[in-house]
Amino acid sequence: MSSAIVNFVGIGGQKCASTWLYDILEDHPQACLSSEKELDFFSNYWDRGYEWYESKFHCKSSDRKVVGEVSPSYLCTKEAPVRLKKYNANTKIIVILRNPVERAYSNHKHNVRQGFVLSDNLTFEAAIKNNSTYVEHGFYGENLSCWLTAFPRDQILVLLFDDILNNAQAVAQNVYQFLDISTDHVSSSLYKKSNESVAVSNVPLALFVDKLRQFSRKNGLIGGWDFLRRIGIRYVYRLFNQQNVDVAIPKMRSETRQELFEIFRKDIESLESLLNINLDSWKTNKGATR
Repeated sequence: MSSAIVNFVGIGGQKCASTWLYDILEDHPQACLSSEKELDFFSNYWDRGYEWYESKFHCKSSDRKVVGEVSPSYLCTKEAPVRLKKYNANTKIIVILRNPVERAYSNHKHNVRQGFVLSDNLTFEAAIKNNSTYVEHGFYGENLSCWLTAFPRDQILVLLFDDILNNAQAVAQNVYQFLDISTDHVSSSLYKKSNESVAVSNVPLALFVDKLRQFSRKNGLIGGWDFLRRIGIRYVYRLFNQQNVDVAIPKMRSETRQELFEIFRKDIESLESLLNINLDSWKTNKGATR
């Protein structure tokens, strides 16, 4: 069996600042991150084996105390905690949770931005009927219980999305302390935001580009894709295939927000008990659809 080099994993959730987590660790001098975000090994590519997985990490310095990756798909994959424990039972796990109603709406905005919503009806209400994962991925209590069964509580760090918005530096230091690396590091990505304001204009073109990217990734050609990004091709593509997402997507209806809260209510209460935390801020029909 290959040596277990990976000793921490970010498991999600989806649209819960996983890119932020990757970025604030990627530039830490004592951390080695996978060459690409979202390896999805313990969810989608388990059959490729440990050697394939470990080939995605290129640690050049002996100063790197921790090695890890961030794949949001892990939180909702029931087999993932068992597989990770088999690989390295001492792995530290980081999970970021977000108001599940806000997470679902953000998921929809992401899918519209990427061109995955083919209907002319871009309302959130229509999307929920079409894509059940918007709701399924918000049952954190149900999904996290599998991880707490496989790993001891002190190996799992639970963070809240709103805390990152309110004090990103304090949350980053909490992450560094959990991983036992220097808390003095100040990441250049602390307040970096992904481009949430734009959506694709030409859906067929966006789908073609995404298939090309996935093909490059699966066949070891991601270097060529990165080269196109570096010479500005991606910038040109995005410049001519974007529209304002806030204009394209109608706001979530207040009755929809309340209906979703009722769906998530029991799971939120279960999560509070499971983690011994207060989530009163999620129990409101207000909130901003960021």
